[in-house]
Amino acid sequence: LFSTLLGIDDSAKGAGSVVYEVWTGATRLYRSATIHGADAIKHINIPVTGLDSLTLKVLDGGDGGTAALADWADAMFLPIGSDGNHRD
Repeated sequence: LFSTLLGIDDSAKGAGSVVYEVWTGATRLYRSATIHGADAIKHINIPVTGLDSLTLKVLDGGDGGTAALADWADAMFLPIGSDGNHRD
């Protein structure tokens, strides 16, 4: 299980917007909705059993700004059988 928190860094002071993607090879495993600087962080869990690699991407959220500082906070791989609630 790949687990992470998604959000715009506090140093951006609420500016910017991004879309997060997680890929393995040519297969997209996850695509977020557009996340804006003032949005709350989003916790995601993605099953990765049997995968050889992951690519983490951050795309412009469409506002054309350069202030979006995307964070993949507390990113980690968790053991098989984990529910991803390690942050409680």
